[in-house]
Amino acid sequence: MITDKLCSYVKPIKTLAPDADHCAHEGLNNAIDGSHRPTRKREKIFGRFKSHRQTQRLLSAYDQTNLIFRPADFNAPQTHIAMPEMTRSAFGQNTPSKWWRDLQTSNTLRHAANNLAQPKQQTGMIMSLYTKSFTIWLLATHSALAHEFWIEPRAYTLPSQATIEADLLVGSEFVGQDYIFIPKGYSSALFSRGDVETELAFTGQDNPSLSLQSGENGLHAIVLVSNASSLKHDTLADFREFAETVGRGTEVFSTRPGQPIREAYFRYAKTLVGVGDKRGQDRAYGAIYEWVALDNPYVTLDGPVRFQLLLNGEANANQPVQVFARPVGSEAETGPQHMMTDANGILTLSDDIRGEIMINSVKLLPVKHNDFDWVSYWASLTFER
Repeated sequence: MITDKLCSYVKPIKTLAPDADHCAHEGLNNAIDGSHRPTRKREKIFGRFKSHRQTQRLLSAYDQTNLIFRPADFNAPQTHIAMPEMTRSAFGQNTPSKWWRDLQTSNTLRHAANNLAQPKQQTGMIMSLYTKSFTIWLLATHSALAHEFWIEPRAYTLPSQATIEADLLVGSEFVGQDYIFIPKGYSSALFSRGDVETELAFTGQDNPSLSLQSGENGLHAIVLVSNASSLKHDTLADFREFAETVGRGTEVFSTRPGQPIREAYFRYAKTLVGVGDKRGQDRAYGAIYEWVALDNPYVTLDGPVRFQLLLNGEANANQPVQVFARPVGSEAETGPQHMMTDANGILTLSDDIRGEIMINSVKLLPVKHNDFDWVSYWASLTFER
């Protein structure tokens, strides 16, 4: 880890990365700072990209640092988001009454609004540990591209008492950038071994992002629910272009004609790992928008497998879903198959959908709030079959 000679770097490095080899050297640090100045220049003008793939690489890096550089969001709990009366018919029949709350009291969205309205204030400790040590490329979020968030284990089935290694990824078409796990970026971060749940702790490692000790047997789950983040879409056309990629293009509209679309978003991710005999049943973990496997994909070897999409604990019927499937071990880009949940909120995957699989759904809800026009919830589930 290379920094300049400022003394304030020493204590946080010893606290958060005690095994790091710290080199305080003015010349080397200046060389690192200067190495990415061309990137910073491009970053300010937000242009000169020649392909979607090149843009995606930068956007994925931005999305992961978006969670890191949010001191205000770190203390903000996840909350239920109020949904105006006019959206009941558009977003399902059985909308729970506890959704109807005053957004002015939402601490999570207030923190997200602060981050949207003013430049992010990065603490000296985080800056010294991250931006002065690594070349991180930041770019404003591009609304035309969907950015799934998922957990990708290095192996989905393991023997008893094995170590589960998994990466956290943000990207598109099942290809993304992995990044370090920072617990304060999440309102919930759990490792479930049957009936035993453990809160995930900060380890400082990033390759893999998570390394967890499995139990003897059974279906294990890793579950993450992010705090609120925020972005702006310059025009309604930009917002609709993004919404179309997640099957929501016909649902969006402008609440402030002629003004940018302001969006707050939450992400939920779960992965299932089969250990030993792989037996067990998945369950809900209390997120606002989440997937639950009704069939254990590691035990149901033949025939279809079913997954239920829940909105605030209730089945969410007739919702668009993106299904990504690729051969196990492949890192190739994979376009989504567009499907729908049925009248009971159930997605059924046929027997011929095999390999490493991610199912993803995005819920877009208009809200009555001074700082936001829309709230989105992203739910992903990864497994192997």
